[in-house]
Amino acid sequence: MPKSSSRAGLFRILYLINLLYFLCLSPSFAEHTRRWRQTTYEEFLKGTAHGVARLDPKGTLYAAGGSPAKVFRFDSNGKPAVVFDSTDLSAQAIAFDSKGALYVGTSPDGKVYRVSASGEKSVFFDPKTKYIWDLAFSPDGIL
Repeated sequence: MPKSSSRAGLFRILYLINLLYFLCLSPSFAEHTRRWRQTTYEEFLKGTAHGVARLDPKGTLYAAGGSPAKVFRFDSNGKPAVVFDSTDLSAQAIAFDSKGALYVGTSPDGKVYRVSASGEKSVFFDPKTKYIWDLAFSPDGIL
């Protein structure tokens, strides 16, 4: 009997050591905040724009933000101009159709707005959902 109870105790100790090891090790695999800095337009162009920064079909930079939701167009000198604003909290996603119209997905209480080339804003889609995370067009031009 003493031999089996010491063996059971050894297994308990090994189990606890393994458990503590994995509990202490798992945070090291967690994602963490990353920072980067871009100081020129050329550095920006080296990256891939997704979500809140896009280039229109003519190559003009647009960027979206929040509180309240706004979309800025940047001229060749880097000067911003507001092309979309709303009372929504944040502009989460932007996309352009083949004709150059801007589409903006907002959150919370998400809506998709269409901004024509002349700057006219209208609600394109009101899905009654909380968030619009991304916008993309299919190859046949459907949003």
